[in-house]
Formats: sequence, structure tokens, C-alpha cells
Amino acid sequence: MRTLNRHDWIEAGFDTLDKVGYGGISAESLARRLNVTRGSFYHHCRNREDFVRTLLATWEDEYTDSMLSCAADGHGVGETLKRYLSIAAKKNPDAKWRSAPGRCTTH
Repeated sequence: MRTLNRHDWIEAGFDTLDKVGYGGISAESLARRLNVTRGSFYHHCRNREDFVRTLLATWEDEYTDSMLSCAADGHGVGETLKRYLSIAAKKNPDAKWRSAPGRCTTH
């Protein structure tokens, strides 16, 4: 089995949210998905609640950075708001914004 870091778990969490939804977030299901033991999960997070809070904080930080970058790139309030609403309206956020924080492209 390979050694995972916290980032691996967070990415698996986002992928699970995108594909399965909130109910799919558990130490057991994520460990199975990553082909490791649950102990690895608990090495990085105290419990499921801690993990979900970490996902939310990561999403908020990256999303906020993306929105601020969009505005800093000279895009007006209207375009930045349009981008925000476009992402927020989707059932599953577009993974592109997570993999390239700071890029401002409206969909």
C-alpha cells in the first residue's frame, strides 16, 4: 500500500462529493477508494466531521482565491458575479476551478 498525504484525502473527498455526494464521505468508503486502510484516514483527520470541515475550508479558500483573482485580472463585478453564480448553481462544482486556482474563465 502506498503512503498518502492529507492532500490525497482531500482530493478523494472532492471527487467523492462530485460523483456520489455527501453521503459517500466516510473513512471506510474513502479508504476503499484509495486502496488503503482506514487508519490512514485517522492519521490525517480526527473524524468524519473534521474531514468535512477540512473539505469546506479548502473549497472556500480555493474558491475565494479564484474569485479574487478573477476580479484582480480586471474583470468587472458583473463578470465575477456571473462566474460565482455559474459555479454555485451547478449541482457538482466544476473541478477545473480547483485544479487551476486563479484562472478566470466563465462557463
